[in-house]
Amino acid sequence: MSRAWCALMAEATKLRGSAHFNAVWVLPLVFILVDFFFFHLKLLGIRTVNAESASLIDTVQIKMAGALWGGYFYPMFIAILPALLFGLEHRNKTWRHLGTMPMQLAYIYLAKAAWAAILSLCALALVWLLLWAEYRVLAFAAPHLPFKFHGLVLATVFGWLWFGSLPVMSIYLWVSNRINSVAIPIVFGIAGIFLTMLLTTQTPDEPWKRDFIPWVTPTVCVLQVLADAGANKKADEAKELFREEPNVLRLPSGKKVTYWQNIPDDEIWPSPPPTPRTALASFCAISSLVFLLLGALDAKCRKSWR
Repeated sequence: MSRAWCALMAEATKLRGSAHFNAVWVLPLVFILVDFFFFHLKLLGIRTVNAESASLIDTVQIKMAGALWGGYFYPMFIAILPALLFGLEHRNKTWRHLGTMPMQLAYIYLAKAAWAAILSLCALALVWLLLWAEYRVLAFAAPHLPFKFHGLVLATVFGWLWFGSLPVMSIYLWVSNRINSVAIPIVFGIAGIFLTMLLTTQTPDEPWKRDFIPWVTPTVCVLQVLADAGANKKADEAKELFREEPNVLRLPSGKKVTYWQNIPDDEIWPSPPPTPRTALASFCAISSLVFLLLGALDAKCRKSWR
């Protein structure tokens, strides 16, 4: 039996009966409860289904999966999970003992990285199942509403979300291996959420400069899938909500100015083309592999700092 397989099975033994699996089901459960009581429960009060409400009911599931889970819950999950995986050795101070074993620390590091990827994929699969169960309940409670479960679209969203998060997860693994604290990766996760919120609201002339930031890449991947599914939130539509009157601008002095134009803004100033998915996939694969190998090399060469 190879050393890599032994390290993987040893990590599975450590995880068995530990509290690490709680994060795999607790956060998905909290997400589905928030999604149901704060968003979907209000839809049950709709009695007359028009075109606007039908479009809302049809896309709200995909929007919430991409925005709420992909934008808030999942970034915190991938920040907490590596810290929990390395917490057992940090808490019991067993790194020096493991350094004297025939097994190299690099194999242990890579085994933890493999389990981080597996557990994050399991969490996404659980969210998919919970969303399916939620829509079965909604369809039973309100058969007059056009509740439809978009299983394939959600699977695509979660697949790109998982693949796009591999670079930043590799960074969290490296940080968690170095620092004996759960708070540090959480701080990185919160900072990454604010960074993503700030950068994704802007459209630079060269989007790849923004999209190739590891904290932003998962959201960019999800937004492209949402755009293909017609569930992305358009900035022009959101901007119209804050206008008091159509075709009227209010100046800082308070004066109203009426304007007219026969060409839409998106035709006058077209948005730059998005980053190709092949480029995003290549960046995710190469960067995650680089960060992973650097972390494993660091674990192998630095035994004294433990």
